[in-house]
Amino acid sequence: MGEREEDTMYRIMKQGISLLVAMAFMVSLMTVGGAEKTENSAEAKQVLSTAQEEALFRLEALNIVEPAFGERAGQMVSRAEFAKILLHLISYESVGDVAGRAFADVGDDNMYHQYIETANRLGLLKGFSDGLYRPNDPITGEQAVKVLVEALGYQPMAEQSGGYPTGHILTAAKLNITKNFKADYKQPLTVGNLILLLDSSLDVDLMIEVFSSRYSGMQFKVEDDNTLFLLRLHVLDLVYGRGIVNANAQTSLTGDAARKGGVVIGGRAYFAGATNAERMLGYAVEYFATEQESAEPDTLTAVRKQTKCEAKKIRAEDIVEVKNGDITYYTQEENEDRLPLSDGYQVVYNKKVTQLHDPDMLMPESGVLELIDNNGDGEYEVVLVSAWSVFEVKSADENRGMIYLKEGRLNGKGYLELKSNRQGSYWNIYNQDGEQQKISDIQPGEMIEVCASYDNEAVDIYLILNTIEGTLEQIDNDRKVTIGGLEYTLWDNAELLEEIKPGTSGIFTVGSERQIVKFVQGETADGTEKYAFVQGIDMKPGISGDIQLRLVDGGSF
Repeated sequence: MGEREEDTMYRIMKQGISLLVAMAFMVSLMTVGGAEKTENSAEAKQVLSTAQEEALFRLEALNIVEPAFGERAGQMVSRAEFAKILLHLISYESVGDVAGRAFADVGDDNMYHQYIETANRLGLLKGFSDGLYRPNDPITGEQAVKVLVEALGYQPMAEQSGGYPTGHILTAAKLNITKNFKADYKQPLTVGNLILLLDSSLDVDLMIEVFSSRYSGMQFKVEDDNTLFLLRLHVLDLVYGRGIVNANAQTSLTGDAARKGGVVIGGRAYFAGATNAERMLGYAVEYFATEQESAEPDTLTAVRKQTKCEAKKIRAEDIVEVKNGDITYYTQEENEDRLPLSDGYQVVYNKKVTQLHDPDMLMPESGVLELIDNNGDGEYEVVLVSAWSVFEVKSADENRGMIYLKEGRLNGKGYLELKSNRQGSYWNIYNQDGEQQKISDIQPGEMIEVCASYDNEAVDIYLILNTIEGTLEQIDNDRKVTIGGLEYTLWDNAELLEEIKPGTSGIFTVGSERQIVKFVQGETADGTEKYAFVQGIDMKPGISGDIQLRLVDGGSF
């Protein structure tokens, strides 16, 4: 199989690949002498490289390694565990109890004994000259390379190139198995390096025996487009593809419609399943999905953003201007930087695509911009805008599906109407732990953060009860305040700014982006309490997006 192409999908037909490929692997681990035993250390952790992350995604999605395998990137791989991984790699799933024991040091109490015995009976692995397998010893780089080269059918080429270990290492290099391998082949193999070897092996065209006689000997040929990767897809009934997430149930970048719980990737519909594909709108992704024989869409089983897909998040308060197709903003180092927008860039305002390209839309009073470069050209094709305002709740009517605002107006209205759940229209209420709540859980006098679309079709409500108690230590001209040694930002509201001064003590309610949105001061000399809250801020008309409300409770003394 050649390079994985963009916007493509690999769909394996049942009759299009030989199930005899795995059984054609008649390879063995040559006697290479004992390896010095190295204990796996819980402290042998390291951060995966980009190449390792890409490789691990495929290996996990194909069930070749366990989900937590990458967490051990710096640890060594035992010869016993390698046997299990090898059988998964070649899609040999018939692992059962084997009569008799080939190795004196592999008993029934070894959790890998079935894999070791099965691999040995298949001729995939052999032990040392003393009759031992040494399952707990770490496998070395050259041992693993030898087994992989021969498992792919290239033992004749390796023997012609000098045999073990040099011939196998040279052959592995020709096949690009070791293209990312930088370690010493004679040293114990780490999980991180094994990840790279396994993933590279998946894409090598297999060499299989096609003829054998006493006169001509064995003859081999390379099977084009017959790889362990395609075999694994077939065995697991999976499809693999790459493309841009064009649509989810709420909105679409291309006009393609996605049903509830589904997405469209590269023009093809899928159920999102247990993945987070619905939250990847605009991103270039690679994915695996279960292949359905019915007319129903395939269900995604694993999705990740492609490495070439760059994303940048900017806080609204850091945006300087939007002009001439560039967004100028302040970096964390307080330097100005510019991000170029592509011609015809698309805006998703609070999860809804809008055709408006008003620069003010990209400069919300509060919120976050997420810019996506989905083709790696350095320009940003999609801008996700999350913008919100703050209101105080007057009352909530569950029977009518209404939330009335005490102060301010939202898109010209003093209320929020939660419409029925239909295609393209939904509302959900969550608490700060992500648990479903009811309209009746929203109480009068509480503060809400609101992200609103023009049509109010999509509504997410988050009840947030985050408060801090202390004394405001300092405040600067940028509304930055310090409480208990930590920095926050005051919401830009005249009443709140007037109430809060250095030395003020009480309970501060914290909304998104560490913003102080409400304050309850302690008792005054006359025994009364003072309350300061943020009044509503009208949204600019015509801006589209979901409604997201975050209910903020200031608590009491």
